[in-house]
Amino acid sequence: TEENIHQGLDYKNQKEQVVIQLTNQTKEQVHLKVAFADAKTTSQGVIDYSDNQHLRSKAPQELLFTQMISGPSDIVLKAQETKEVVFELLMPEGVFDGFVLGGIEFIEEISEQKESSTLTTQMSYLVGFKLSETDNELPYDLVLEEPRVGMKDYKNAILVSLANQNGRLINELKLSIQVIKKEEETVILQSHLESARIAPYSVIEIPVYLEDDLLDPGDYEIRIQAKSDEG
Repeated sequence: TEENIHQGLDYKNQKEQVVIQLTNQTKEQVHLKVAFADAKTTSQGVIDYSDNQHLRSKAPQELLFTQMISGPSDIVLKAQETKEVVFELLMPEGVFDGFVLGGIEFIEEISEQKESSTLTTQMSYLVGFKLSETDNELPYDLVLEEPRVGMKDYKNAILVSLANQNGRLINELKLSIQVIKKEEETVILQSHLESARIAPYSVIEIPVYLEDDLLDPGDYEIRIQAKSDEG
């Protein structure tokens, strides 16, 4: 979620403090780990603001949320304590168009002893950020990368990747992918996504599953249609 939206920092190298209030409603002390992440896009067309190093981004170093944000990595809350935690945003040297998306995640690990083993569960709360400096609307700039064959969710698939080349946040994108045997002009495989969102500078990798059968030898082409309700 983009629950905490902070935008309109118009000057290069401007610093801004962000205060997040945390409350421990339990009767025991709570230890939280803090993680920062750059927003990326899952294969389902969902923007992920949490730890997502398995997803890809092509953002310039200076436009990474993790390069702009700084703050504590560990927080301790006493029983029934409310604490304001201060983070600092340092904007890049140059003005940027579009958006920078990222998240701050507060993680609590809870260990429970069961007979001879220890069960550890993780609870987290995520605050999303959407940063902007101008109202300039960027054009769509989606680039198809070289398709490849690989594994997704332990299944064989043709992996089709689209890279968002600029800072535009793409909403309500409908994607239709068809794998066609050229000499027969027949659709062999297909995949569809409805209402996909693509984060700025991120890569969405969409699997077209091969099911139980591999493709027969021959020439194939991939046809992609992308349409946005934004026009």
